Amino acid sequence: MRRYNISDVGYLASDFGLQDRNDCVIRALANVGKMPYVQARERLMSAGRKVNRGTTHQQYAKLYAECGGKLTLFSRKGKRLADFVEDVHSVNPKGITVGKLLPKLTKGSYIVWVRRHVFAVVDGRVIDTCGGSADTHVIGLYTFGDDV
Repeated sequence: MRRYNISDVGYLASDFGLQDRNDCVIRALANVGKMPYVQARERLMSAGRKVNRGTTHQQYAKLYAECGGKLTLFSRKGKRLADFVEDVHSVNPKGITVGKLLPKLTKGSYIVWVRRHVFAVVDGRVIDTCGGSADTHVIGLYTFGDDV
């Protein structure tokens, strides 16, 4: 199995005196520099996120959009999600893998959405707590800024 490498772990809950797991959605938003970790966590908790539990796309899609994130959907699953996501840029039924997408993200700020996880990419640097399989299919890509 080919793996993609991380460049930095970025923000962690423990940096703020918090104990929280499964907070990749919060970390990714803080790591692209669009909202401080604690503020993002509070907003998602008010949207229904529970401590130590993952965050559903329905809970974070609106917050990412408010922070300027534009979503491109890549997978067939993404087609079904387009019903509640505004401003979807494209749907590619063939999809794309993390390994094929990462070399294209050399400049700008992005959040990559894969099954059960999201992670930040800033100017080609993967910011996450663990690397994953390069063969994982990307569900969506949030682009922040003028890099759309």
